[in-house]
Amino acid sequence: MLLNGENYINWSRGVKMALGAKNKLGFIDGSLPKLTNESPDFNKWIRNDYMVISWLTSSMDQVISDSFIFATSSSELWNDIAERFGKSNVPLLYELHTSLSKIQQDNMTIDEYYGKLKNVWDKLNVLRRLS
Repeated sequence: MLLNGENYINWSRGVKMALGAKNKLGFIDGSLPKLTNESPDFNKWIRNDYMVISWLTSSMDQVISDSFIFATSSSELWNDIAERFGKSNVPLLYELHTSLSKIQQDNMTIDEYYGKLKNVWDKLNVLRRLS
């Protein structure tokens, strides 16, 4: 899934899962801070950080990735993306609340109906944490 500016919540969740699976989540969440030049593992850290930057920018629409191309670390890039797409979601909040109020079971099974509701609830919870 490419980040297109409207799918930040789903995109960020997918990226976190992928980075977690590759044991690289620490590069974006700050738990693996940048090493100093004197550290014997500095080059290894830089190589891995560049790889994460590459994965992140490759998972964005090109117009969006072009605006982040000069990020100096994957952590900085992640924070910049969150600042740009994660905090200015008032229209998305409105849309989610509106869709939540309009969801009706109609011919859906209980599982389908609950799945739709849960999807909206989960997105609202993520947005609340970002605010």
